[in-house]
Amino acid sequence: MKNNVELLGYYGSDEIISCSAWTSTSRDLSEEKINRIPKLLKMLADEGHHTPFEKSYLHFLVTTDIASHIHIIKHRIGVSVNGESARYKEIKEDQYLIPEDWPKVGKNI
Repeated sequence: MKNNVELLGYYGSDEIISCSAWTSTSRDLSEEKINRIPKLLKMLADEGHHTPFEKSYLHFLVTTDIASHIHIIKHRIGVSVNGESARYKEIKEDQYLIPEDWPKVGKNI
């Protein structure tokens, strides 16, 4: 089985992040403010103001081996996970990985 990651969609932009940062002031995007966005984003990152960046989302379709799946589930900070279920559909192909260091069938150990 080969691990695969496909980007299905995304939400968020420099403007969305900036508007989030400007919540306490004015969120109107004047031409002058739009021109300040690159410096604002750098300042937010440099100064550790990370919450405006949390307004962005990435949506991936991930096909992975069980070990990687466990790591995704175990370390799921900021991650939402759904899994394919054989309860609701027939899985068209077996997806498994036989480790290279396992002995071949019929070979003496």
